[in-house]
Amino acid sequence: MYINHPSQINMKNIVLLISIALIYCLPLSAQQQTIPTQADTADFPYWIEMMQDPEINFYDVQHAFNTYWEGREITKGCGFKPFKRWEYRMQDHIYPDGTRRPEDHVWNEYHKYIASHPGARSANGDWINLGPFYIPSGKGYKGLGRLNALAFHPTDASTIYVGAPSGGLWFTTDGGGTWNSFTDDLPTLGVSSIIVRYDDPGTILIGTGDRDAGDAVG
Repeated sequence: MYINHPSQINMKNIVLLISIALIYCLPLSAQQQTIPTQADTADFPYWIEMMQDPEINFYDVQHAFNTYWEGREITKGCGFKPFKRWEYRMQDHIYPDGTRRPEDHVWNEYHKYIASHPGARSANGDWINLGPFYIPSGKGYKGLGRLNALAFHPTDASTIYVGAPSGGLWFTTDGGGTWNSFTDDLPTLGVSSIIVRYDDPGTILIGTGDRDAGDAVG
């Protein structure tokens, strides 16, 4: 009669255990890899992993989040607010179909533009700080004003446009000596972006609202 040596028995048992573990782990691994795509579950917060995966569509993550939180109580530290911050930021960094733009998208587009428009950047300029330089004690920056956007006329260096967070669009035609505004009747006075049409400088487009501090809606 042949009797296995104890070391042989242990080794066989180890091999058997490893084989069983692999059999059970393989489906589990496959299941874990598909978790980010299960966007409509209401039982598990898959959106936490999905929001960190740049390959997953923004709208799928949004749907998974909304489905999970439907009927649930929002409590402190539950992750609801961090997601909303992520959602607010990410909605401006996606394509129309919800595909996320690469993190270096703006960087690449900027250098692509500079390469094809070598005269777009210039070191020329003569800027002088006109103040105000004194900040009233205890009042912070109250009364000092704030600007969100700056634009220039394509051919007239004396014409400059600025956008205020809650004060409208202002322009000067004498290099900053005097300023005027024609946006006092707009329903919202926040201006965060300005585009002057180069082929028709009389046409100016503005993006309304205060994107920096939310002092005006857009």
